[in-house]
Amino acid sequence: MSKYMHPVDQRLVDDLVRTYLTDSENQVGGHLPRSRQPDQLQGHAVVEGLIYQYPQVLGTDDVNLQLYLGLGNLGLQLWEQEVKVLLRVGGLGHPALPAIVDGGFVEPDGKLAAAGMNDGFGYVRTVAAPSAIEDGGIATLVDHMTQRPAEALRYFWLLADALAILHDARIVHRNVWPGTLQVVRRGGEAPRLQLGRFELSAMVNSLLHGRDPSFRDQIRDLLRAQGLRATAYAPPERLPLIFGGPGTGGDLGGQEGDVFSLGMTVAEWFLGPYDEQFPEDPDEITIRNFQRGVRARLNVSASVPSELARLLGDMVDDVARGRPKMGDVLQRLGRLYDGSVSRFDQRIADLPFLVVFQPSYTDRTLHAWGSIQDPATSPEGREEVTALIQRDLAGAAVITSRDGALKYVQVGDPEDRRRATTVIFGAEYVWFCEKYWRVRGFGSKKFFEEAQVIKYVLRRAEAGFDLTDLRARSPFARTLPMVDVVPDDLGETAWARALDGRPLWSLVLGDAPEALPRRRRELDFLRAVDWLLAYQWARLTSRCYAFSSEPEGTQSQVVVRWDQDRDRDRANKLTALEAKYLSSERLRPGFADFFSAAGDDASGRIMTQVLADDRGRPGEVLAQLPLKDVRLGDQVVLSTPKGERVPATGWIRLAEDAPSRAALLRQAEARIELGDNRILLDQLIGGRSITGRRRRWEPLVQGTLKGEGREAVLDILTQESLFAVQGPPGTGKTEVSSEAVVTYLQREPVNRILVSAQSHDALDNLALRVLRKLGVLDERDRPVERDWVAVRVAQGKGRDRVDPRTAQFGIDEVTDRYIVGISRRLDERLNSIITQPGRLELLVQWRESVARTPFEMRRRLRRSANLVFATCGGSTRRTLVDEGTAEPFDWVVVEEAAKAWPTELALPLVRGLRWTLVGDQAQIGAYARQDVHRFLDSCEADPDAEIRAHWERRESYSTAFELFAGLFDPARVGGATRQLTEQYRMRPAIAEVVSRSFYPRTAAGEQPGAVDGVNLSGTGTLVTRRADTDHLVEFPRTLAGRALVWLDTQGVHQDRGYWSNDAEARVVAQLVRSLRPEPRPAGMPAEGYDLAVLTPYRAQVELLQQRMPERAKEIWTIDSFQGREADVVVVSLVRDTPRAGGSPLGSLGHLADAPRVNVALSRARDLLVIVGRFDHFATSGVPAWESVCREVKTFGAVVPVER
Repeated sequence: MSKYMHPVDQRLVDDLVRTYLTDSENQVGGHLPRSRQPDQLQGHAVVEGLIYQYPQVLGTDDVNLQLYLGLGNLGLQLWEQEVKVLLRVGGLGHPALPAIVDGGFVEPDGKLAAAGMNDGFGYVRTVAAPSAIEDGGIATLVDHMTQRPAEALRYFWLLADALAILHDARIVHRNVWPGTLQVVRRGGEAPRLQLGRFELSAMVNSLLHGRDPSFRDQIRDLLRAQGLRATAYAPPERLPLIFGGPGTGGDLGGQEGDVFSLGMTVAEWFLGPYDEQFPEDPDEITIRNFQRGVRARLNVSASVPSELARLLGDMVDDVARGRPKMGDVLQRLGRLYDGSVSRFDQRIADLPFLVVFQPSYTDRTLHAWGSIQDPATSPEGREEVTALIQRDLAGAAVITSRDGALKYVQVGDPEDRRRATTVIFGAEYVWFCEKYWRVRGFGSKKFFEEAQVIKYVLRRAEAGFDLTDLRARSPFARTLPMVDVVPDDLGETAWARALDGRPLWSLVLGDAPEALPRRRRELDFLRAVDWLLAYQWARLTSRCYAFSSEPEGTQSQVVVRWDQDRDRDRANKLTALEAKYLSSERLRPGFADFFSAAGDDASGRIMTQVLADDRGRPGEVLAQLPLKDVRLGDQVVLSTPKGERVPATGWIRLAEDAPSRAALLRQAEARIELGDNRILLDQLIGGRSITGRRRRWEPLVQGTLKGEGREAVLDILTQESLFAVQGPPGTGKTEVSSEAVVTYLQREPVNRILVSAQSHDALDNLALRVLRKLGVLDERDRPVERDWVAVRVAQGKGRDRVDPRTAQFGIDEVTDRYIVGISRRLDERLNSIITQPGRLELLVQWRESVARTPFEMRRRLRRSANLVFATCGGSTRRTLVDEGTAEPFDWVVVEEAAKAWPTELALPLVRGLRWTLVGDQAQIGAYARQDVHRFLDSCEADPDAEIRAHWERRESYSTAFELFAGLFDPARVGGATRQLTEQYRMRPAIAEVVSRSFYPRTAAGEQPGAVDGVNLSGTGTLVTRRADTDHLVEFPRTLAGRALVWLDTQGVHQDRGYWSNDAEARVVAQLVRSLRPEPRPAGMPAEGYDLAVLTPYRAQVELLQQRMPERAKEIWTIDSFQGREADVVVVSLVRDTPRAGGSPLGSLGHLADAPRVNVALSRARDLLVIVGRFDHFATSGVPAWESVCREVKTFGAVVPVER
């Protein structure tokens, strides 16, 4: 033991376990010694003075307790790595990854201090499994594998797959050898190998290059404590660390080291034990020579298949960069698996394998589908079936399904489906089979090992998500040789003749690996994400309308009319989901309604795209034209300023929808990455939270944050996995997010962060705060050269929506500044060494090369940027990986997370290793959540079985759709969240209405912030921390001294149509023009107060702008003003007449959506004026409006408008 590992009395460690980590024998579900005797703990040192292990029981399960001492030194680092890794991977259900029970650390108290443990200690419990060393030694493991090479190959693949998952999450094991492989036995199952001992994983390698040399020596002692036999598996780059003296160098190695260690471990299984060749007195040189000898033996071994030997030889290459990545290892294993297994199994099938089909079932499937012309019960049909099956099964892949066809076939007896465990993926069909049997005597069954009977068949082209996922999770499968096919109604003589000499199916099934398990909730979530993608595509498809055109009598415009017959005919060419959405009058507005409601900004300029008709479907884009007017009778007037030609028949859509198609394709790609990212997927559906030590961050978090802000920042920083923050209006969630990002980078300056948001506005708002706090922008928002490389990513037309201040961090702008800066510094050095010719020439060449290679500089900056800002839609593989680096981000922060679809969120999330989502599910989210629920409800009675299945899955679909909100569900298992409750924006009267109506305390107080919650307690969850200072408005007198006023338009209501109200616009214009003192002009820094006028519809925006052209820049739709605020806000509600049988949607339109109402009423700082017919909203039947009207009466004033 070195001087760095302090000796610890085993009795002291035993006492710690008894005191802090052992429960009383009477405690239900408690942790007890496996001996059940408190004085017989049976613990032992894994590494003396540092790591100790104790066997315990939890109920009827055996668990291992591992302690980490010396938390102020190496022990703390090792415990943190072990817990982080186990919590990340423990819930994945991967057969080669361990399951964690719990973990934590014990803070120091008086007793620990008296024992000299002033830093406390950490612990972790896992499901018990002995190491391969403890389970009989390396020789026993090697002997088992040598005798079962096909099984050894499967273990090889599982361990490689587990390490690949770790490597994808940037976790490196760094200690793979038989001593860290655990042997797991459960019930009557065959034993399996599992990775264990993760204390040297993740970022521990950085400790070796730190300032404290003791870390290197402590890690050296830990590695040596395992015994010198373990060095046989250590990569060459680690040997100098193991065999060096105190203070010497060395490296643990990275992912390449794991590849080497796994290669050496597996090579022993096929070559035999290393004991005879292992040096008696090992040192760095003899170990290197021994490892080279293993590689040489692989090259000449006759017992190891050549492709396998070549793979293992590449894995144990002397040079780290010469080894394959673990993902490459998996791919090569998949290619060589079938051939290697065939080589190991010398049994040869003389005849084709026998497959049996059932003619009656075949008629209900293949014949009904038109795959065969004649019934399978006829002689001609039998010949067709035989030929089809033989053709389809030629070279087919065979795997085993644990649950048979149960999840993949929807008809048939469940037990019957479950028995069909043999799955054969043919060229066009998927066949579910089971062992064939015939009834004998008085009903007994005789099973035939030589035959498999087809129980179910599915067409691959129509395979659902579950079946596609099953194949994807079967990375290698046995290839089926030739088959013969017979019907199941053969007579006994014919059957005996068909069976004679047939090979046993165990020749392929015995080694057909079962698909890696995917948990039910993973399947449900991924299926829901797939449905959401299909739903969005259906929605987008429905937003394109068929038209016929007619001249308007002027060359500058044309009238197009909705062609409903051609529109309906298109449904026959669409998927069932798309056709249903297209036919929904509730979800798909009429022609005029759609274009009248278009647009989400204050400009009033709406662009359309005219498309050709391609055999009854939308074709190529012919023109992009401004929308001029919408008329009754489903007519739209388009401007043709350049005399553009509009065809007599065609299709029309909003121009803004064109990029949405590309965006959906990007989301589909991210969905595939999400399915492969098991760790992220586990976190999204309820994985364990990982809480780090708060103390390491406390000194760094600024004390300038108000109220709960500091604690919220600490919560974000200490959560190492997925963390969600709900920030209601005015709670400062953007400030909290920016402070967390800045603090993180100040402590971890070389780590990389991706900051994302659903919109450019929200992203730039957060980016500006971060850049200013870091000093990357000065007080005049000019770039300043700092240690961090910040890049603002934007593509195509997205660049036009980037704030000019953050646009300075586009990659081209950053590259130009770096070239100028480097050139300037080189010029300064050139001037200082003018008398040193040699150095002068070198610097001149450098100076010239910098100017000549901007593209190389650009590439390097993209790869090295450690602060990247990109919208969700812009966080694609192409922009962040192909044009950047495949290295994942250490942290991904997403602002406005509640506004994004799960498929949008997937784009940035799959790029990172830890994730923080910030948003507010009680504000406007991804489109209209009610639309999704209404569509699913409409599926219940649909005649199409595929559509009805969506209704049956509506709960899982809704859970995925409301992903952010679901993270705050009290019924959710796992995960960590925080709701901000202190608001600093609104005066108390305004805040009370918002708080009680949209953030109520429920009956039990368990779910604050519920969107549609019922306020049973009469109070809200928001607490106002700002002073109740009055606004500056003195006139009209009605507003003076008040924070909240409803101007009731009863008696002057006049909404004509659905989207505008001229009488209300007149009231609003008169009000705004009468304000004294006047609001300051938009964007002006003058004294006074600012104003915003909000309304739900673009048509009303245009009407208000016509009446108040001088205030045009201050008039917004509600949606476009989300994320903004103003001193004084006037809201024009528009609708004032009950419609559509009194339904909330017909009577209130957009304002039937509670989140939109929340946004409208929470933008004002000092004065909120609501203009609309009070009783229309108070009696609308919408809970949010009923609450708002009730609270306005309590905290504000309802003032009638005079005619």
